[in-house]
Amino acid sequence: MSHLVKSGAIVLGLLASPASAQDWGGLYGGLTLSMSNVTADHSFSNGAPSDTVTLTDGWPGLFLGYNIQRGNLVFGAELEYQSASGSGSYENYSNITSAGETRLKEQTSLRAIMGYSGRIGRADTLFYGALGATRGSFEFRGGPASLGGGELVLIEEMALLHDRTGFPENGYDQTLNGISFGLGIDTRLSDAMALRAEYRQTDFGESDGSLAPMFSGVSMPVKVRQSQFTLGLRMDF
Repeated sequence: MSHLVKSGAIVLGLLASPASAQDWGGLYGGLTLSMSNVTADHSFSNGAPSDTVTLTDGWPGLFLGYNIQRGNLVFGAELEYQSASGSGSYENYSNITSAGETRLKEQTSLRAIMGYSGRIGRADTLFYGALGATRGSFEFRGGPASLGGGELVLIEEMALLHDRTGFPENGYDQTLNGISFGLGIDTRLSDAMALRAEYRQTDFGESDGSLAPMFSGVSMPVKVRQSQFTLGLRMDF
């Protein structure tokens, strides 16, 4: 009888104990598709009107990370690369005219991950936050707004060469380092595969450069911010 009581107590204890946390530790990687919104505030040292470029586009990406798990808590680091190929522009005809264009070519992020292993319904889910640095490769262009679109035009007795779309070809290329913060979830589809959803914001700060070659004496600072919604597929190795 005593053995039966002990056995019953062990069974009840096992039934009453919480289920073990899903294993999110180890090496993992995956593919992403991000819908990104970039806002770039252009201003000019010569008093030309400031304005904002808005760039919205979808970009593919790759990520690779490693996590360590202690109970339900998960800690790790993640490296991500996104291939960007979008641009946005504006033309402002008020007073002294101005035009601006921002193009993001690619970006790389290195982030610290902190998460909690839980569930959504019956699906094992990692709820996580990510904080890190993002490096973006940008092209900034600007100058007087086009009057003719594709021809040599004179504005205030200064010649400005436009490309075929009528947009000025003066400006600079610069790599900006920003701070990013994201919140996301990885939801298990199988023992080795999970669906990822994340929202992220990145502040790239302010760039600065001249409108060379035609207006090398005029600087055009640009403040850049980015928000992203990402869907991805994570695979554990």
